Amino acid sequence: MGGFCQWKGRCSPEYAQKTDGENQKPEEIQKAIRLSGTKERRGSLRLMKKEFSYLKKGDQAYPLIDVELIGPKGSLVVKALLDSGATFSIFQREIANCLGVPVSSGQSLYFQGIKSRILGYLHKIPVRVNQEEFTCYIAFSSELEVSFNILGRNNFFFPFLITFNEKFQKVLIEKNIRGENR
Repeated sequence: MGGFCQWKGRCSPEYAQKTDGENQKPEEIQKAIRLSGTKERRGSLRLMKKEFSYLKKGDQAYPLIDVELIGPKGSLVVKALLDSGATFSIFQREIANCLGVPVSSGQSLYFQGIKSRILGYLHKIPVRVNQEEFTCYIAFSSELEVSFNILGRNNFFFPFLITFNEKFQKVLIEKNIRGENR
């Protein structure tokens, strides 16, 4: 499959992605991401509410949002699939290269998809959605072969209430105020 994401930034590499979900042993997840309820994990969010229309590809529509990743060499805005079935966020290795993130210096993890297992390297990356910035754990992989970058539940979903409206093909992202008191 060819790359589907629309790039806004300094580079636009060809890419494709591979997995829709991943399975890890609980102890590997705990080791890779120390799941604490610290404020550092949540970041500092202001009130926010943003609606995104699904993006159509052929006969299908997908809940893709614009997300800005921030690295040592600058920032890059990409479209990414909100995937409630994925545990982790996984992006193409080329994106890390554009941002100046040394991929192999991250925590190595294997992600199990529908068809195969891929190797990714987990990094803590500042991200921005609709001008709201927070830190997110993102794995970068050169083995990802599906058409989308993937935003998974751990920890991208944490600061938000995310509503998928299939009937109107829209996704609504709001600040999760209740999550602040965890």
